[in-house]
Amino acid sequence: MLQLRAAHAALANFFASGVLALGSKLGPILWQLPERVAFDSAVLEQFLAQLPRTTNEAAQLATDHDERLDGRNWITTDADRPIRHALEVRNSTFVAGEYFDILRRHNVASVIADSAGRWPKLTEISAAFSYVRLHGETELYVSGYDDASLDRWATTVNGWLAGWLPALTLMCTSTTT
Repeated sequence: MLQLRAAHAALANFFASGVLALGSKLGPILWQLPERVAFDSAVLEQFLAQLPRTTNEAAQLATDHDERLDGRNWITTDADRPIRHALEVRNSTFVAGEYFDILRRHNVASVIADSAGRWPKLTEISAAFSYVRLHGETELYVSGYDDASLDRWATTVNGWLAGWLPALTLMCTSTTT
């Protein structure tokens, strides 16, 4: 998405591509930035301000899709539902209070990604939900999690659930060993 710049057309195409056909099964939308994208508060603020917060807003945005989706778009929704967003970053320049302040203003979750130390592990909660990705404890996309590691994650998640966090989405991309 052009490193978050000039994202309107790309967002319109994304939401017109069939996402809304998921209906009630549509969960949080994960936006993942490559390692080369550095923190820029103005760019991030502008991108997050464009994200639709409901399926009706997403359907409206989808009507701006470009010609590549002509004849094969989905720009309607069966009901107006909230849409949640999560952002996974991989550049250490995002380890800043201002980053989390911006996410909080837009109720966007900062993804808590366990990436075997490859990328920053940001654990600050920035939204009314949390999004966790387990990419591998010791080796990215290869290693799993032993029972002790999973117990530690379960303790963390249970702490969130016992506290103020009303909802949790847990996305695992690795298996246990």
